[in-house]
Amino acid sequence: MAYWYRRVFLLAIPLILSNLTQPLLSTVDTVLSGHLPGAAALGGVAMGGIFFNTIYWTFGFLRMGTTGLVAQAHGARQHAQLRLHFLRALASAIVIGALILAVQAHETLVSLGIRSRVVSMPSWDIFEHQTQEYRDTVLPPTNAPRIAIEQASTFGWERYVGTKGKVIGMKTFGASAPLRA
Repeated sequence: MAYWYRRVFLLAIPLILSNLTQPLLSTVDTVLSGHLPGAAALGGVAMGGIFFNTIYWTFGFLRMGTTGLVAQAHGARQHAQLRLHFLRALASAIVIGALILAVQAHETLVSLGIRSRVVSMPSWDIFEHQTQEYRDTVLPPTNAPRIAIEQASTFGWERYVGTKGKVIGMKTFGASAPLRA
């Protein structure tokens, strides 16, 4: 193994290229929009590029964190752990994507004149210990349809979405884990 570094370099080339080409997307957009009349198009592309880069690198932890864990599990031939790491990252990515879509749907509904709100409720217990007046400002007593997006189990969300509501989440939470007595 005198040339082990070649193997490492060959593995690293795709990662290096992907990290180098990502900023080029904004550059190409800027060059193309520079041919349009007015500065508004160029400003819009610049803001879009900044937003995209921020989102891309903010959620890069999923890609970077999962790569190391999956590589370790693969090297140790722990295929069950490998699948578990992959599925956790995939579930997180799906939920984050659903939340981004929920916020975009909210903006679209508001632009169409339809009242909408996005509420984050990380703790039912803390929410339930607030005054009724506060809870009614966050979730007004109404018969309007509500949607809850939950990364884990959907159990319990029906009390917040009501009879016309829909809960999106895992219906089989814990089903894949082995039973330990």
